[in-house]
Order: sequence, then C-alpha cells, then structure tokens
Amino acid sequence: MAQQLVREGDHVGLLVMLETAPPNVNQKQSWSATAAKYSIENLLENVKDFVNHSPHERLAMLKQKGKRLTEKFKGKIAPPVRDEKSVELKDVLDLSNYPRDYIKYAQTHWHALTEYKPRPYPGEITLFRAKKQSLSSFNHTLCWDSLVEDRVNVTVIPGTHESMLQEPNVQIIASKLRTLLDHAHAKHNSVREFAGAA
Repeated sequence: MAQQLVREGDHVGLLVMLETAPPNVNQKQSWSATAAKYSIENLLENVKDFVNHSPHERLAMLKQKGKRLTEKFKGKIAPPVRDEKSVELKDVLDLSNYPRDYIKYAQTHWHALTEYKPRPYPGEITLFRAKKQSLSSFNHTLCWDSLVEDRVNVTVIPGTHESMLQEPNVQIIASKLRTLLDHAHAKHNSVREFAGAA
C-alpha cells in the first residue's frame, strides 16, 4: 500500500510493521554492533524461556530444535531441486481441520504472499518486533533493511511473537504508537502550514 501511495505521488507520513518480515527477499545479514546487541539479548531471552520449562518440555524442545537443524543442514548440503511449481499452502499447513470458506481465503492470501516481489522503498519503516526471536534470526530488522537500507527504526517489545499483542505488552505498543502518530500528525501539519505560508 505504501509503495502504491508513493507511486501516486502521495507522502507516507508513517509506516509501521508489527513483528513481520517482508516476503520473498534475500536475507541480508547485518553484522554490526546493533545486530550483535540484539543477538545477545535474544540469546538470553531464549535461555530464560528454556529454563522456565519442565525437564520433559526442555527435552521435547531440544528434539524439535535438533530436527529443524538437521533439516536445515541437509538443505545446505544438498538443496532440494526446485521445480517451477510454487509451494502450495497444503504442503506447509494441514488444512483438514479448517472450514472450507477459510481454506479458500487462506489459499488466496498464500498465493498473493508467495507471488509478491517487494521492491525497495524510499521512506522509513518503524518495526515493532518481539524481544524473543528464533535463535537463527540474526537480522534485528527482520530483513526490512533489504528494502530500506538503514531507514528502519526498530522498537523491541517484551515477549514473543504470540504475546506482544497481549497485556501488558500491548499497552507498550499502544503508547509508542500513539507517540509516533502524534509526531507524524504534527510534522504533517507543520509542512501544510509552511506550504500555506509560501
């Protein structure tokens, strides 16, 4: 939507992303002091989360991580032969328990997601991201820097992807978002006043 507005000559005063990464972009590894800081904080969050589980849950978590790492390693050694056919939603999600109308809706969104090729964006992006990320996530901007370079303002919210929009974390987002909206509104009004005076 922001791309379309810019293409039409409109000004985008504020673009905010909530805990999401752009689809279909090459991951840009940002090895900076900031990225290192986020990586260390993320490691600590993962360790805290891990020790808060029972021994049985920890074992299950380790088995799951081991399974994912094995698959990832196999993919690096012998990448799967990709045919021209794109991956279908039913290949990544068991749809058997979903209502038929929802399946059609989800497939439409999946198709749009897998076919969309984002282009570089000339403005800034504000990203609200959860403090706890996957241990394999080294890019603190969740790859938005691939599209806007160093114009990503990252705000870390306590919790996980699942809990950042729950109390009390949602209040933090609401407060920060209100400040951003007030600032964008004030900036828009000052630009209008300046243009009117000229």
